[in-house]
Amino acid sequence: MGELIQPITINEINTRILPDTINLFLRGSTFRTTSDDQKYCIKSIFEFLLADLIKNGIKIKIILTTYKNDKDHLLTKFLEEAFDGEIINIQLDSKLFKNQAESFIEILRLANNFIGSTIITRADLKFFHKIPLDRLDKNSFLFQWKYFHDFKIKEVPDQLHFVGEDQIKNVYKICKQNHNNLGLLPDNTGHYTLHNLYNILNSNEVKISYIFSFKNVSYDGSFCKLRGNSHYTKIPHFYEYSTPPPKKTFLKKIRGFFNKFN
Repeated sequence: MGELIQPITINEINTRILPDTINLFLRGSTFRTTSDDQKYCIKSIFEFLLADLIKNGIKIKIILTTYKNDKDHLLTKFLEEAFDGEIINIQLDSKLFKNQAESFIEILRLANNFIGSTIITRADLKFFHKIPLDRLDKNSFLFQWKYFHDFKIKEVPDQLHFVGEDQIKNVYKICKQNHNNLGLLPDNTGHYTLHNLYNILNSNEVKISYIFSFKNVSYDGSFCKLRGNSHYTKIPHFYEYSTPPPKKTFLKKIRGFFNKFN
C-alpha cells in the first residue's frame, strides 16, 4: 500500500555552474576498524568519488578535519599515496567539538577561508560511485541524493554535503544560528545529527538541490527504504560503512521477532 503514495523529493535545478575548485573536508572518526579498512576508504575517494572531477581538471584540495587520532601519521601516509595534490591538516579535538553538528559548523567556518566550493564527507566510508560532473553547482547547497529518509518530516541523510562557493558564508551563518536544531526533527528525534538540515536551510531560502538519483527507490508509507546508514538501507547506493553492523541486544532481537507479526 505504501508504494502507491506519491513521495516528495528534493527539487531539481535547471541551470548549474560547475566550480573550478573543490575543497574536500574529511570529517569524523578514523581507524574505526582496521588500518587496511581506513586505507581502502581513502583510496576509494580518489578512485571513485572524485575520479570524474579530477579527470576533468577541477582543482582538488584535501582538508583533514577529522578527529585527532594516535594513528594520524598513517592517515596522512594513505592520503599522500593516493593523492599528489595539496593536503592541509586542521584536525579537530573531539573534546571541543563533541558531536556531528558542532564539527559541521566548525568545518563551514573553516571553509570560508578557502577559495572554491566545498564537499564535506566522512573519512570512514568506502565509496564505489563517482560524483557526476553535471550535478555540481557553485550557487547551490546539494544533499547527497534527492530522497528524504521520511518525506513527511523531510528528514535527510547526512553523510555527504556539497556547499557551492556562493553559499558557504550564508550557510555557515544559518547553521551557527540554528546549531541546536540541525538534527532536531519535528518528531523530536535526531539530536546532534544533521537530519533536519533541509528544513533549516529551506526555511531560510537557500538554493537547494541534490547530487545522486537512483532507480527503483521504494517506500513504506513516507519512510524511504534508501538509507544513509548502509547497514540499514534496502537499496544499494554510492558507499558503504567500513564499520560492522551493530550487534543486536537480546531485547532488540525479541522486539524484532514480534514486530514481524505486527
